[in-house]
Amino acid sequence: KTIIDDNITYTPAQDEILMQGERPQADYVASANGEWVINLEEVKASKITELKSARETEELSPISYGGYLWDFDTYAQMRINGAIVALGSTNTVTWTSADNEEIKGVNADDLKGVIGSAAIRSDALHTKYRGLKELVENAETVEDVEAVVW
Repeated sequence: KTIIDDNITYTPAQDEILMQGERPQADYVASANGEWVINLEEVKASKITELKSARETEELSPISYGGYLWDFDTYAQMRINGAIVALGSTNTVTWTSADNEEIKGVNADDLKGVIGSAAIRSDALHTKYRGLKELVENAETVEDVEAVVW
């Protein structure tokens, strides 16, 4: 096969693939017939990363417990754990909720309840993630992968 482009003649070697056009996107790979095709494995890896990110975002979002909304980002988790240790079994504090309400009389058991609620939510989120990840891993087409949404 001889290619003529801008007065240049080129004949590829027998084992060389001459690609048609420029690579459309990073997740495209060369096919044996010289066409750019999407790399299904890269699309799957990207979707799994997207699903992990969605799970992590929800895990760190405020959690409902005892009629209040509690911050549960990494900083809030450190504050909650520190307060559990500092409060002991009899002390209380006034806590500010995620929506800026004052919660008076918060004790260590209340804060343990927040952590327990978050653990239950986290388990549900990880169960959802594992199911969606399995769908992605078993997908046979890019369209199958793209159909998986958080």
